Amino acid sequence: KGSLYYDVPGLCDWINGKIKDGTVETAWLKIHEASLTVLDELGTREQVSDARWEAVLRFASLREWQPALYVSNLHPDEFRVFYGERVFDRVMRGTVFELSGESRR
Repeated sequence: KGSLYYDVPGLCDWINGKIKDGTVETAWLKIHEASLTVLDELGTREQVSDARWEAVLRFASLREWQPALYVSNLHPDEFRVFYGERVFDRVMRGTVFELSGESRR
């Protein structure tokens, strides 16, 4: 099963491609069955589109109670405002690490 890494824009592009070729449910099943998933770049836009919100919600719902890492430059309070309570509740379950300091990019 292995591990999967996506950033939010890449996840949306990948899912959109799967919608077009009719294999979207197989794609979501792959995410659900992975041993570990990482979803990066949450909160890199000034606002979240409906498509991105739906993709993140579906991703987080499928990974609920399974090993998953979510990476964001948003403070948890900002994340709640940005994505809303439903996504926040699913993503913020478990242990939350806040890293601070200068960016190393």
